[in-house]
Amino acid sequence: MIVFFQYVCNQYMEKRIYILNDQQIRQKIRRIAYQILENNLSEGKVYIGGIGERGGNIANLIHKELQNFVELESESFTISFSDKNENKVKLNIESSVLANQTVIIVDDVLNTGRTLMDVLLSVAQIKPKRIETCFLAQRNHRMFPVKGDYVGISLATTFQEHIYFDVSDPSEMRVYLE
Repeated sequence: MIVFFQYVCNQYMEKRIYILNDQQIRQKIRRIAYQILENNLSEGKVYIGGIGERGGNIANLIHKELQNFVELESESFTISFSDKNENKVKLNIESSVLANQTVIIVDDVLNTGRTLMDVLLSVAQIKPKRIETCFLAQRNHRMFPVKGDYVGISLATTFQEHIYFDVSDPSEMRVYLE
């Protein structure tokens, strides 16, 4: 009991509440990979695009999990996003490859939906067969009408709280609330 109390006090003093540890994150990614397989079995191939570094890390982990399945081929790519310029969204894959294909957009946390909305509008211009979205964590405060098709964990938070995906040590990933 004392150890638990010290843990809670330390969490409070750091103002971080850990939600998912490395093992739990890997379990969520494995479950998401199975869901993607089930929903896209008839497709043959899916393209998994990670937004930024953290979304790219999750997309790569999902891609690695999907490689265990013979039934579904996958390819991952990175989506660079910048609020600062007119060409906000850049892909590290030839956009014509995504035409008439299933594209899964991946990010670490769905917050307001602004980034996702900009990425969806850009990818939709390529005319893929289908666009799906995937998030490790999803907040229930959105400003745009977007949702996650595949979600690791969904949380109700206050506007002042933020969810972070910490991948500074790839062998010890964490999701926390601050």
